[in-house]
Amino acid sequence: MIPSEKLSDALRRKRKKTDNTQQKLSDLTGLSVTQISRIENNDTNYSHTNAYQLWKTLKQLEKDYKTAHDVMKTPIEWASPKDTVLEVKKKMKENDYSQLPVKKNGKHTGRINTEILMDLHNPDEKIADYKGPAYSEVGPDTPAQSIKQIVKDDSAVLVKQNGEYQGMITIADII
Repeated sequence: MIPSEKLSDALRRKRKKTDNTQQKLSDLTGLSVTQISRIENNDTNYSHTNAYQLWKTLKQLEKDYKTAHDVMKTPIEWASPKDTVLEVKKKMKENDYSQLPVKKNGKHTGRINTEILMDLHNPDEKIADYKGPAYSEVGPDTPAQSIKQIVKDDSAVLVKQNGEYQGMITIADII
């Protein structure tokens, strides 16, 4: 049997990892918030039945928990500021993309999307002067639920770890 202090710590970490509150667990398990708090803080003799019920609920939530790494698309298709309007339109059409991040010298510098391209009429023009702002960047362990809020305003995010871009998440990937 696991020592109660280790079990308490593990339950608290699982709850936080799945981005849940004690109140939500209370609603799901029928245990009171006070009981959950006492179990997590190992400050009372709690029943093993309650701890098991909490553990089982958290294990299920953990299965349902998704991170940026789980929903990102790889590899990232990049545009370059030196690309022409025609090259970018072709790349987007062939891959059924509505947007692309722009990278210069290994650094994410902005974006190009269909709205911007619709206003550009010279196919040989470089996209450098027409790119939009850079996307938000998140780590691979960022909860997918948090990313939903970001893409509502920003249409996409890039997943980055240790200075390397790992993937991209668009609205279509997260809904």
